[in-house]
Amino acid sequence: MKTNLLYFIDFAKVDKLLEGFNITTGFVTAILDLEGNVLSKSGWRQMCTHFHRVHPETAQKCTHSDTELANKMAKGEKYHFYKCLNGLIDVAVPIIIKGEHVANLFSGQFFFEKPDIGFFKKQARKYGFDEIKYLEAFENVPVVSEQEVKKAMDFLLDMTQIISDLAYQKIEQEKQKHLIADMGNRAKALIDSIPDLIFIFNQDGYFIDYNTPDNGLLFMPPDVFMNKHLSKVLPAKIAQITLTAIKNLFAKNKAQTYQYTAQIKGRTCYFDVRMVKYGENRACAIVRDITAHRESENKLHDAQANLTAIVENTFDSIWSINTRYEILYIN
Repeated sequence: MKTNLLYFIDFAKVDKLLEGFNITTGFVTAILDLEGNVLSKSGWRQMCTHFHRVHPETAQKCTHSDTELANKMAKGEKYHFYKCLNGLIDVAVPIIIKGEHVANLFSGQFFFEKPDIGFFKKQARKYGFDEIKYLEAFENVPVVSEQEVKKAMDFLLDMTQIISDLAYQKIEQEKQKHLIADMGNRAKALIDSIPDLIFIFNQDGYFIDYNTPDNGLLFMPPDVFMNKHLSKVLPAKIAQITLTAIKNLFAKNKAQTYQYTAQIKGRTCYFDVRMVKYGENRACAIVRDITAHRESENKLHDAQANLTAIVENTFDSIWSINTRYEILYIN
């Protein structure tokens, strides 16, 4: 689905910019999308807000004029003047975000020369406007030279560039936000898929964080060891070997590996540890329970020892040869 780039325009900031422009120059402004919908406006003339854009027929003329002016912008011009069907002059500046024309910044409404008041009197009668109030609004529409308008347009061009830059920054921030969230989700999924215990220590040997697929694999509940120095919660021998690994890790800047045993519920358990640097002053220890593997090795060793004892002590002659009839073993 294509992203609507208008979403990235911060209209709260844009409104302040347009209000400041209106107060400073007297030019009214508005931002309209390419379908003629008003997205933001500042200081519009009463002829438009109280009359032209209220009456169904004149409002239709406004929409037609806005769309016509927007279409002219599609030709790539920096800005374009247009006399709307209701008799006022508008000017539009395109808003381009990431190379895409998404909206237009309009300014107006004014006259380039003294207008024909008769036209507007007829218009008031035709559409049933209160002629006195309509002509009062007419009197408030300024007559501005084309040169003055062009100077204002140079400023509006800079303003649309600011709007585009702000939108682009927001787009990049959203990208970074999603990228960071995605990286975080990937890291969490990766960590959660690891069957081993993971402990994070700071350089001084304090527990900072942990991850485990099952809290039952821990020596003790997390609230007993979290943010504590490992010498205060681990058996002395394990604490010492771990502190030594942390010291060597930061001194040599090289991953450390070691093993240790621990008595858990009357059973001797074996653990293999790999420790790496994490950030500037933290150590990440991945602890793998190798008890089952070690017990299997011990059972195999005992079975081999028993077999050897039986073979060496039998009165029968036992020997083995290879396919070349070379003797490999004889008791």
